[in-house]
Amino acid sequence: MQLALKLQRQPLWIASVSLALVGTLVLTWLPELDRAAQGYLANALSDNLLIYASARGLNALISVIQSIEISFSLGAGVAVNLEKSWIHSMT
Repeated sequence: MQLALKLQRQPLWIASVSLALVGTLVLTWLPELDRAAQGYLANALSDNLLIYASARGLNALISVIQSIEISFSLGAGVAVNLEKSWIHSMT
């Protein structure tokens, strides 16, 4: 009796899984889903490009600030020189 029930359930299980796979394949071919995915991908790429460009620009600005050396004289042989060590101590 149990063997007969097992054999009857197995084809039903295989048919259910097969139907789910075919249904998933059909849904992937719908143009609405394709357009939505393309729009999402385009937005994600543009957002990531903006973030990457901002990080690179900020990195360049910090590098320029770190390489600045300031030197000036107050007259009568008195000179002030601010080098990288002063700037590194601020960061």
